[in-house]
Amino acid sequence: NAKREKARAGVDPDLLRHYDRVSKFRGSGLSEVRDQQCLTCRVMLRPQTYNDVRSGKMVICESCQRVLYYNPANEIAPERPSLTAKRRARPKIHIDKAWFYRPDFEGIGEAFLAFVNAQGSSSRRVYDAHTGRKVGDTEFRSAEFTTAFADDIRSAIRLKGGLEEEQLDEWAEELPMVILDELNADLKVARAEKSHAATETSQHPAAS
Repeated sequence: NAKREKARAGVDPDLLRHYDRVSKFRGSGLSEVRDQQCLTCRVMLRPQTYNDVRSGKMVICESCQRVLYYNPANEIAPERPSLTAKRRARPKIHIDKAWFYRPDFEGIGEAFLAFVNAQGSSSRRVYDAHTGRKVGDTEFRSAEFTTAFADDIRSAIRLKGGLEEEQLDEWAEELPMVILDELNADLKVARAEKSHAATETSQHPAAS
């Protein structure tokens, strides 16, 4: 019909031909992306591919060849801490793995740091807080991270996001967008709490 033809007129001809060809053989030329995977063939997407689809770029699934699209309304949103609801869970005294935020890390600027302890040693991975790209190589030291990387975390903000070393290895050079969103959301909460605590201290100096 006319409405369909009008919509197709605004699409790249090569993409249309690809869509029509895949639709003919597979029944549908489109597939939704959710939780970093193609919902039709269930293949996990690389972080950069997932980010491209989320940003509206035309991407074709390498497995089923369908044109991928993203609908944010269908994404399972990570649970976001509320600034006006319950306070963040306080970090444990002894921790084996954790995320930290630094506003000015070694000339990089804003960065998220992932620390993991393992058998008496520890590792540190650094990611750009805006793009999620990994900066430099993973650094290993022969002590738990609170001691080995004490200078890195002294002026840092501790975040409560989950952290698994296997996932960090799987993500390789770039954090998935959903993880980056979670870290930035938790950072906002941490900053709000820090500001609130500072205000209370200034209003009630005797209590501090």
